[in-house]
Formats: sequence, structure tokens, C-alpha cells
Amino acid sequence: MTRLQVVVFSKNRPLQLHGYLTSFYQNCATEASVTVICRSEPEWFAKAYLEVADEFPQVHWRQEQVFAEDVAKSLDPDVPYTMFGCDDVVFTRQFEPDGALWTVDLIGLSLRLGSHVMLDMFGNPMPAPAFALDGTWNVEDGATDWGYPWEVLGTIYQTDFVRRMVARINPHSPSELEARGALCWRSETDARRMLSWGRSRLVVPTVNLVQSEYPNGIAGKIPLEPGFLLECWDMGLRMDTVRYSHMSPASWRVPDFWLRRL
Repeated sequence: MTRLQVVVFSKNRPLQLHGYLTSFYQNCATEASVTVICRSEPEWFAKAYLEVADEFPQVHWRQEQVFAEDVAKSLDPDVPYTMFGCDDVVFTRQFEPDGALWTVDLIGLSLRLGSHVMLDMFGNPMPAPAFALDGTWNVEDGATDWGYPWEVLGTIYQTDFVRRMVARINPHSPSELEARGALCWRSETDARRMLSWGRSRLVVPTVNLVQSEYPNGIAGKIPLEPGFLLECWDMGLRMDTVRYSHMSPASWRVPDFWLRRL
């Protein structure tokens, strides 16, 4: 039985999506189904997406039509755990949603947080919460990301909770799915505790933006625009995901972007 389903959002980032999928299959230690909901805008990214799809035939692909419907149709109620993902994530360590983790009252299992994460996405200090003996913390007592349990980069939730959230939010984009969900998750669960490993399982090399709804900026000083990275893809360059293995940065957003030639 498939234990985990992953719904990945991608827009104009075929090279980065390739890095996501490569690192996911390098590190996911459980049977998982993956669906990618992608947009090519403009259409010149479409050919590269088809090439990524050819390399990962086990992945289910959806061209984005109506976002909320696309997400809802991608969620199999018979798969117990669900994780959202964005194409600029790179996985750094092995992970699996061990069923024993859910014997406590949890909102979810975060792959982006760990004891070494001391800065938020904007580089501001982010004090760790008070951890219980089982490694969980109360999000009501957490600062910034420690108190932000609903997100779309890499947290494993129970599927029933995710399906209720998607129906309630009715989002038009991944950014809306996260932002609106961050305001209403308390209405869909009584749980208030989160769990993470001691070391995070992912980083986000934030080198470009493909959404204009939120001014989140990039990590580092030089943006690598999607059009430039498409040229890199066409020249046979791919993300060197092995270079990210076992990273433990102070922030889950990093400026590091390593490429290798095929």
C-alpha cells in the first residue's frame, strides 16, 4: 500500500523541478506516489517539462487548469499521508512517515525544520520552541516558522486533514493554498503539536521567484531567472543534488545553487 502521496507545484522551473524529483527519489525511504501540477507560462518551458516527464515516468503529470480542482483530484483518500512540495525544494536526508509518529496528536511532521534552524526565511532570529520529550512542540508557543504549521514546501500531514483544508480554502495558486490555510487551519483540527527530526530533511535554494503575490525575495544577491536556467537546461546542465546532502544551514532558505553537466 502506498503510504505517502506528494503533490508538487511547478511553474516555469523545469530544471529546478528535475532537482526536486532527483533528490526526492534519492531520499524518500517509503513507497510514494508523486503528482506534479505544472504551468508553462509562456509556452517555451513546455518542451523542457516534457523532457523531465520522460525521465520520471513514475510521476503523474497534470497541466494546471483550475488549481483547486487540480489539487483535489490529485489527493487519493486511501493514501494515509500527504505532503505538498514546490519545485525549488531539494531534499538533503532520507525520510519516511513512520506510523509510530502519529500515535500522538500531531498536525504534521516538518521536513524543513530542525534544531539547527535558527533563522527565518528573511534571516531574522528564530528561537527554538520548548520541545517535549517526544520531540514535539506546541505551535501556539512557537515563533515565526515554529508557529506556522500549514505550508507547501515539505510537511507531511494526514490526508483527511489535507482534503478538508483544500476544500475549505478553495485556492487559486500554491501561494493562496499556504497563505489562506495559515489563517484557518485551527478550524480543521484540534491538534496543536508538530514534530520534526533533529536535522531538517530539505533546503530551498531560493534563487528566483515565479509568483508576484508575496514579496518574499531571494536568498543571495544574484537572481537566476527562469529563462536563464532554461538555457542551462538546454545546454545539458542539471542540479547537482548530491552537493546538498546533509546540509544543516541556519535557515531553510539557502543561496547555494550547484549545477553539473550531463
